[in-house]
This record gives sequence, structure tokens and C-alpha cells, in this order.
Amino acid sequence: MLLVLTDFFGNSTDYIYALRFIKYTDFLFLNAVLCLLLIFLFVKRPISFQLRINNFRWIYLYPVLLLLMVLFAAFHQSKHGADWSFSGFLLNTIILHLKFFLVLIASFSSGAFLFSVIKQDVVKGFNFFISISLGFILLALILFILAAFGHYTLWPVVVVLILLSGVGWRETLEFFRKEVFKKQPEIVLHPAAIFLVFIAVLVTAVNFISITTAVPIGFDSLTLYLNTPMLMSQSGELIKGQMPYYWSIIMGIGYVVFDSNPIAQYIGIFGGVLSMLLVVQIGRLFISVNWAIFAAVIFYCMPLVLWQSSTEVKTDLGKLFFVLLAVALVVNYYFRKIISEDEKNIRTLAVKKEELILWGLVGLLCGFALGIKFTASMTIVALLGMLFFIRAGFYSAFGIVFLGLAFLFFIDAHQFSAIEIVSSDKWILVLVLTISSIVYFLLSFNKRENFLHLFKLILAFIVPIFVLLAPWAGKNIIEHGNFSLTNLMEGKDPAPVLLGSVNDLSNLDFNFSDYNLEKDFQVISMSNAEMEIIDFPENTGRVEELGRYLGSEKGFPRFFSLPYDLTMRKNVNLLSTDIGLMFLMFLPLLIFSGRKMDKKVWGLSLSILWVWMSLTLWSVYNPENTAGTNEIIDQISQKNYGSGSAFFSHLSGMHLLLIYPLLLTAGLLSPLYEILASLGDLGSVICILVSLPVLFFCFRGVRLNSQPIISALVFFSFVFFCCWVLFASGVPWYGFSGLAIASLLLVTLYFCDGGSVYKKYRGVSIFSMLILVLWLVMILTLRLSPYALGKPTQPEQTDFSTVVNPATIQYASGQLDYDEYFLSVFNPQTKLIIEELNRDTEKIVFNVGSMMRFFIHDNHKRVFDDNQLDFFTGIWGMSNKSMVASVNRFKSFGVDYFLLDLDVHTMDRTTDGTLTKKVEEFVEFLHNNQYIELIGTDRLVEHPLGDRQIEHMGRMILVRNDIFGTQIIERGKLALFRLK
Repeated sequence: MLLVLTDFFGNSTDYIYALRFIKYTDFLFLNAVLCLLLIFLFVKRPISFQLRINNFRWIYLYPVLLLLMVLFAAFHQSKHGADWSFSGFLLNTIILHLKFFLVLIASFSSGAFLFSVIKQDVVKGFNFFISISLGFILLALILFILAAFGHYTLWPVVVVLILLSGVGWRETLEFFRKEVFKKQPEIVLHPAAIFLVFIAVLVTAVNFISITTAVPIGFDSLTLYLNTPMLMSQSGELIKGQMPYYWSIIMGIGYVVFDSNPIAQYIGIFGGVLSMLLVVQIGRLFISVNWAIFAAVIFYCMPLVLWQSSTEVKTDLGKLFFVLLAVALVVNYYFRKIISEDEKNIRTLAVKKEELILWGLVGLLCGFALGIKFTASMTIVALLGMLFFIRAGFYSAFGIVFLGLAFLFFIDAHQFSAIEIVSSDKWILVLVLTISSIVYFLLSFNKRENFLHLFKLILAFIVPIFVLLAPWAGKNIIEHGNFSLTNLMEGKDPAPVLLGSVNDLSNLDFNFSDYNLEKDFQVISMSNAEMEIIDFPENTGRVEELGRYLGSEKGFPRFFSLPYDLTMRKNVNLLSTDIGLMFLMFLPLLIFSGRKMDKKVWGLSLSILWVWMSLTLWSVYNPENTAGTNEIIDQISQKNYGSGSAFFSHLSGMHLLLIYPLLLTAGLLSPLYEILASLGDLGSVICILVSLPVLFFCFRGVRLNSQPIISALVFFSFVFFCCWVLFASGVPWYGFSGLAIASLLLVTLYFCDGGSVYKKYRGVSIFSMLILVLWLVMILTLRLSPYALGKPTQPEQTDFSTVVNPATIQYASGQLDYDEYFLSVFNPQTKLIIEELNRDTEKIVFNVGSMMRFFIHDNHKRVFDDNQLDFFTGIWGMSNKSMVASVNRFKSFGVDYFLLDLDVHTMDRTTDGTLTKKVEEFVEFLHNNQYIELIGTDRLVEHPLGDRQIEHMGRMILVRNDIFGTQIIERGKLALFRLK
């Protein structure tokens, strides 16, 4: 664990900077005082280290949230000397929240009515969550129908919200009566748990302020997740193309009804708040409420989650709520069942009506989650594995999991990942998985009745999934006009289809009659034989986009090193991918819990763990397997911790001491590493599948004295993360549901499991607790730093009081309108570029990495994205780098504009810099091209033909807005070119 910590500090210097330069100690101190006051206000009498809280209602947390929002706004603007209005901020925030509550009430009311019809004990303890989830599902289906007929407009949507609010008015009034007026039972909490609740409310308050923006500010928000609801609000109908987007339809209420970007973003991130509450509710089933709160705060405060809750508003948190609720219902039902029945008897019990209803509800939730994002399929496979694990045992669980994986490969789910498997290999893989599944089933099923029981439950689970996906399947088939598996999953994109593949370029006819330039024409006028010798560029976009999360290693190492790479941010060093210490905190569990097992078994598990850690470090520091151990040690010794602190610089020596034995082992195993690195994607997938039962075996010591439901959750986690590696390429936010369950397991297995070794080894327990507390403190200081706005390149010269754009608070106070806020985020040049693009809504825009899609009218019909420049490189290479030939080909496709993000090359994580090379080619194409003119850019350069004079570094220079010049004065972000 010390090794992990020292390496973590060495690779996560932003945490250290946040601690060093924090500007909000006064704000945090005031919050601590307020927390103590609230404790004394509600505490009846203390018992030991526990506090009895009298007549507390969770609804009281809202005034606390509002208070913290106002306090943070006051502190933030004061430190910046920025103007703001206290009364305006408070009034506008309350109005904003009331509008948001109207959407929630419509959902809860209709859901509570539906729940009252099917009310069963299978959801006991989760009534609120199931009510609001059913309401969201009903609301989305009704809005889908309205949009399908072109009535996704103000008054029809308002009528729907009013009707849904009224249909369950009795249930809604009863809920508020219980929460507001009825005397509440006492709650016994540890003081630390109360502080954790306060931290969660504080973080939520800062998140809510961060998203009170006139326009989205995240790249994916602007290009897809908030772009879709905005387009729907403008057209009043479903947007053609895309995969299902149920949550986007609900988010669109913010634009349709309230003409408010903050409302749309509130809906977008609310799933994260609900999921945090769900983690608490799940945890209360088998651990104390104190530890459940601890687990929930660990999850919600993960930088990865904070990023999507404050900056990059997507639909992943909405999907998370539904899949996590599905897991919660399963855990709740079988946990209570195991208590009342013997564990082995559950496998022979007949299927009752309540169990069928349970799996019907779970299927409904999973079907809706699939209608938000297809990545929910990973949770579905893991849930089926969990069902079989509880109902039929270990072998049958692996049988259904392998069958589920075979199905996912059969429908080509791996095409959305960085795994490349040719068709023949795919069928081999499907066959191997199917045969393995049959073998596992034969080892487990000895009674026909068991199989029939599980078949009934699977049927109850699958039918609602198909029902909720049916509307999207119908929409997509109608758009395509023909049936195919691919057409079922995705609609027909209305954007201009410029070219299906760069390989088709050889069949294109080049015509230069418009230019009358015979010389340029002859450059590319070649016979077929001559065309074959041209070195066509490889289509590398998919690897550049998805492969960066897996890393640059080859073969199997890029998969088995993923937990370590993610923790240390080796592949993508961004706040949006930071999971902190979540994965590697499980390592001590594997080591120390082995003492419960037979010494030989424990020794085998420990050996597997040692080999994995050794090869992982070798993969991190020597991916090409070309350096020796001593060379790697020299490389590590040069590591700059970047903290400027003598304390952290001492960690380097400790790190070298701890890592040396592992690297020495890895050096001896380098031939094995070479073999693993030589495996292709098919071999890597097989290794992952073989590793799944092996890893579960290594975790046997952790599961020995655990409750059966904990073992089932461990199995769920292993299966989920296996699917996540295979089908999500390690993209961190696709693993939200697994991370939420992992936070619960982490707390449970460390501190709460009755047979945990940490009950005996208090030193290990205390040390682990200190690490987790330190991690939370670091995350809190990181949240109160400018990292949400982008990594500062010179932290010592960065104003760490800038947590949000000061204009955001001014906008929330009513002091800035839309245009003024836009200019505070972007600049006048960007506004001019957008005005030019919207002058004629028929013209086609060739977009390279820009986030401006949101602001371009009818962008789904006229913007062609080529973020990885694969299409351009095909045209450029095929025309033998002839500018006139390339321009003519683009004009023949109808392209009128090139819109370029000037930082698109910074996404490149490939070892050979393929994206950077393509960007260089594109810039060469644009530079001094007489057939293309620069319309506008926000880059400012020194230029001999500058249109104005400024003082720069003590001298007067001529400057102008251009992307080429003597030197860059202001880097800028955007450039627009027009084809003449």
C-alpha cells in the first residue's frame, strides 16, 4: 500500500498543489462551525461516540444546501473582487430549484401512483427510489410519443407535466406529510458520519453552482448530450440517427418548458445525487448507516464523478441511477430471503409471484437504462451472473456470464471499444464462449426444476427490456427503411454522408473544370496501376479515440495494467478520468485475508498477485520491454514530484526501495511479458476470460466469512469490470455502477465484515482508514481548486481561488444575460464565427475537433465531424497532396466550411503520434492555400501585416487574428475557413 501511495503522489501532483495553494480554509472552517451548530441543534443525547439525532428530516438538508451555495458564492466572489448580488443570487436560485422540483414532482407523483398499483414487499425500503424511477420512465415514454408526432413543444409538454403531477397527488401529499409533519424516529450517527454528510452537501452545492451556466461548458455536453435535447426543443421532434436517448428527452424539458440551460443540466446530474443516496440505502442492509454514508461519500466525491456532476454533463449519471437501483432491488430481496431461509434452500425454492415481479421491475429499470446508453448491457450481464450465483451456485453463474459475453460479441458490441477482432476470429470466440458456458451449466445443473426456475426469472427480466427498447427499434427501422441488427441499434444519421470509407477513394472521379488548372489536374491524373502504389493512410481514428484509455502497450499488458494505469493516470491524465485509489485499495484485502485460507492456497494467491504487480509495473515503466531493471530504476529516480515540498521529495527514496523487488521479479519474467505483449486482441480477450475465474479464486479469502450476499456482490463486481475492460476499453465513466458497488465492498470488507481479518489486525485497519480519510481531504481541496476549469501549466502562478468562472455566479445572480455570459466564456471572435456559420443554414461544415456544434443551427443535418482526421487524410493522400484536387473533392461533397479546434492534436496518446501527424498535414493543407480563406479565429499572432499594434514583453508589435504568424500572442481555440 505504501508503494501505491508513493507512486500516487508522484503521478498526481495536482492533489498536492490543491493542498498547498488552497484559498478556502476560512470557508471550510466556517462550514465546520456550521456543522457543529447543526449537530447541537438536533442531538438529543450522546451515547459513547454515537449521537442520537432527534426528529431529523432529510428534507432539512435542502436549506443547508441553499445556505452553502450562498456562502460559497459570497466567498468566491469576494476573493476575486467580482461583483454579485446576494438577493439576486438567492432569489434566482430558489426560482431555479422550484422549476426543477416541478419536474421531480411530476415524475414522483406519477411513479408513486404506478407503484401503488403494483405495490409489493420486494421493494421494501426503496419506495421513494422506485416511485421516482417509474415516474421518469413514464415521463420519457410519453415525451417520446409526443416527439414522434412532432409535438415536443411548450404546451403539450406542460400539459403532460401537469397531468402527471395530478395523477398521484394523494401519494405525493402523503409523502410530504410524512417527511414534513410526522414525527421522525431517532437516528444514531457517529460525529464523523455527520461531517461526511456535510461534505456531501457542500460538494453538491458547489456542483449546482458550477452548472448554473447559460450554455454548457463541457466538450461532450456541447457536441452530444445537451446538443440532442436542444435540437429536439428547436424542432419539436425526435432527432434522427443516434442510439437511444431517453434521458436526453427528459433533459430537454429544461429547454422546451423553461428555456433554461441550468434546468437541463440539473436534470442531467441529478442521477448522481440519487445514486449517492442509493449507495447509503443499499449499505444499510448489511452495514451500519455510518459506514454506508462513508461508502457513498467516497463514491460521490471521486473526481471522475465530480467532473460529470459539475462540468461535463452527460447521461451516464442518469443511467447509473437506474442500473444501481436494479442492483439494489436484487440485493434487498435476496438479502432478506437469505436471512429468513437457509442459503442452500434458496436454490431449490419454487419461483413465487413476488420474485417474478422483482425481476420484472429489474428488467424495466435495465431496459430504460439501455434506452439511455447501451453500456448498461455490462450491468445486465453482471446481474444475470449474480442471479445464478445466488440461485444456482458458482459454476452456473459463470455459465450464464459466458453465454452473455458470447451474445455481446455476436452482436458486435466490441465495435464500440478499442478491441479489433476480425469476423472469423469473432465466430471462434463466440463458439468458445458458448461451449464453455455449456460445460459450466453441465457441472452445475443436476435438477431439471432448477433450470426451469431460472428460465422463468430470465423471461420476466428480458421481456420488459425488449418492451422499452421497442420504440427505438421502430424509430430506427423506419429511418433506415430496411431491417438489420445494426439498424435496430442506431438510427439513420441525417448529417451529410461524405464518404463511407477512405478505401473507396480510388473509385472517385476528380473533376477540375471549375478551376481550369491543367497542371494540378495532371498531378493526380493516374492510371489504376499508378494509384495502387500510393501509400494510403491507415484508418487510425478509432484507436486514437478509444485506445488512449487502455494505454500504448501492446497485447495483453494494456489490459492487465489498466487498474494501475487508471489510478496513476498514466494513459489519460485528466480530472475526468481520475478514480483515485479505488482499485488498488483492494490489494491489502487480497494479501491479509488470505490468512483465513489454507497456507498453500494463500501462497498461490499471493504469488499470482506478486506476478501481476511486477508485470504491471514493468508495463508502466518499460512497455517496449527494451530496458533493464537498473535503467528503469534510474528513470524512476529522476521523477519530479512537482510539489516543491521537501516532505514529498523524500518519498522518492521510499518508492525506489519498495518498487525494486517487484521490478527485479519483472526482469526475470521479461520473456513472459514478451509473450503476453505479442498476443493480438483475440489472445488478449481469451486471457481476460481465463483471468476472471482465477481472480475470483484469489478473492476466496475475502469471501470465506462474508455474508452470502457480499460474495454475490463481489462476483457482480468481477463480472462487471471484466465486461468493462472488454467492451468499454477502460473508459472510466462507463464503469460507474461497478465503482459504486466497489465503494460499498471496500468499506464492508475492510471495516464491517464479521469475519474480517481487520478485526484482528487493528494496525492494518487504522492505516487503511487513514489513507481513505487522507484521500477524502485531498479530493475536497481538489474540488475547491481551479482544476475543474482545466489543468494549470504553472500552478505557482495560478489563482487557486478560481473554482468556477466568476461570471457563472454573476449569471446566477441575474447580472449577466446570455450574450454577456457567452462572451465571458468565449470571446467576440468566437461569436463572429458562429454568426457566420448560422448565416446560411444550408451550408455544410467540416468540423475537426471543435466543441461549437451546440451553437450551429440544424447541426445534426449539416455538420460532418472528422475529429481524428481519417476522412481528410484519405482525401489528402489520394490526391497526392494536391491542394486544388483536395479542395475540389471537398466542394463536390458540398463542404463550405472547415471548422478547426486549434488544440485537437493534444488528444493524441499514441506512441507514434498518428493524430499529431494528421493535424500537421491538415494545417499544411490550410496554409497558403489560395482556394481557402480564413474567416475568423480567436488566435492572436504577431504578423508583419498586422491590423493593430500592441505592447508585448516591453516592445510594440503588429498583431492580427490569424493562425499563422511570427509568434503566438494569444493561443486561442478556434479557426473557421471557407472554401472559395
